[in-house]
Amino acid sequence: MASTFNIHSRKCDDLSLATVDGDLILTKADPRDERQAWYKDMEHARPLRILCQSGQDLSLTVRDGAAVLARADDKDQRQCWVQSFRNTGRVTDDEGHLAFALVNWATGKALRRYSGSGSELVGLAGHKPDSVDVALLWTQSEDLGEGFNGLRSVSDVGFFLDAAKAVPDAGGAHDGTPILVFPWNGGPNQKWKMVPFY
Repeated sequence: MASTFNIHSRKCDDLSLATVDGDLILTKADPRDERQAWYKDMEHARPLRILCQSGQDLSLTVRDGAAVLARADDKDQRQCWVQSFRNTGRVTDDEGHLAFALVNWATGKALRRYSGSGSELVGLAGHKPDSVDVALLWTQSEDLGEGFNGLRSVSDVGFFLDAAKAVPDAGGAHDGTPILVFPWNGGPNQKWKMVPFY
């Protein structure tokens, strides 16, 4: 059985969307009420491509079990991602942005930040939609211009997804650029855009 969630009103957290006799209504929130239980089918999730401002012809992908940038290829399912909000509940970062997992379409694994200090490579880990590890959760910053956002660890909004050394002074982004988390520096290698894959 797929995991479920409730859809609450932004204006009043005490109200939840429910189906009653085939109609959609807002009713008093009750997590035990099956009429208020909803699920998102991964088969129908919107597939995304994740682009870095440093190399907009490059796409976030999985290669040899690691997250790297690769030349954008519409036929490469490893470049296809899903922004999954399943079982993230009301988890938010320190600034109130909702958490999500970034799940690779081809592998079913999610981007994972490994704990530590300073910069670290981002790995991939098994993703079970029925229980989500906080190390798999990310949030988006406010818009940084042209539809780009920072993607950051939910547990520390100071650490952003970063295309390693993909700034002009260091040679820029290229096929195979590794992905890590790094403290915010405002560079184009820390600005990401999620666009439809197809």
